[in-house]
Amino acid sequence: MCLGIITMGEGLGTQMLGRVVDHLLQYGDPAVRRGVPLALAMAYASNADYTIIDTLSKLSHDADAGTSRNAILAMGIVGAGTNNSRLAGMLRQLSAFNK
Repeated sequence: MCLGIITMGEGLGTQMLGRVVDHLLQYGDPAVRRGVPLALAMAYASNADYTIIDTLSKLSHDADAGTSRNAILAMGIVGAGTNNSRLAGMLRQLSAFNK
């Protein structure tokens, strides 16, 4: 999560964070995968980038319950204050799915 805070609001840093996150998701153990959505949320708070939303959407359907919950929370943080109807629809579907 510290990576997300360090790269917050910086263009080049967020691009580098995307590459690091891809490697962490591919090679990291489950405990590391749980922190990835929160790092993305800190880096892209109120900045609903489509690539990040897609990544979080995939992580919200992860087999690990902790990873999926963190991804849903991260989707809320990324979409906070924006008027993104696609993200709002995803969150509505997830709320119906996780009842």
